[in-house]
Amino acid sequence: MVRKYGPFGAKELAMSGKWEILENTATRRIGVITSMALLSIAVTTPALSQGYDDAPEQVLTTAEEDHQRFEAERMRQERLQLEQERRKQEKIRFEIERLRQENEQHKQEQLLLENERLRQENERRAAEQRQLEFEAQERERAQTAALQQQAQRENQRSESDIYEQLRRIGQLRDEGILTEEEFQRLKSRILN
Repeated sequence: MVRKYGPFGAKELAMSGKWEILENTATRRIGVITSMALLSIAVTTPALSQGYDDAPEQVLTTAEEDHQRFEAERMRQERLQLEQERRKQEKIRFEIERLRQENEQHKQEQLLLENERLRQENERRAAEQRQLEFEAQERERAQTAALQQQAQRENQRSESDIYEQLRRIGQLRDEGILTEEEFQRLKSRILN
């Protein structure tokens, strides 16, 4: 299959080849830099660099040791994260407990206030009841006094009526209209 390139086709093809070369070169450079970085890590690690000043040879680490160090570091990071999570959970539990205690205290304060309100309400009702009882007793005393006064007035009236009736029949006797027997009969009826 033949590809036809436009007037700039050959130039574009040449440029794409250059890019491939540049990409390969960059990849190689990254690999070299990565290797040097790993080597510098290995040299600066205390376990591997103990004999570096003493011995003329440089100790190189194997891929397995690098992997073990990486895993150890990962495990350390995971432990740190777990510890941070545990601390966060502990803070959350502490905060929840604090809020629960505050809520409990608030409920107790509300109960105390409600009890105090009920106590005051009961005292007010008891005072009202005592006042009503006192007023009822006063009314009863007043009624009793009024009845006694009325009875006294009626007694006085009836006594005055009795005296008046006795005076009249006595007058009728004196005038000779009534006989002594009729007078005594009327007198006993009035007195009884």
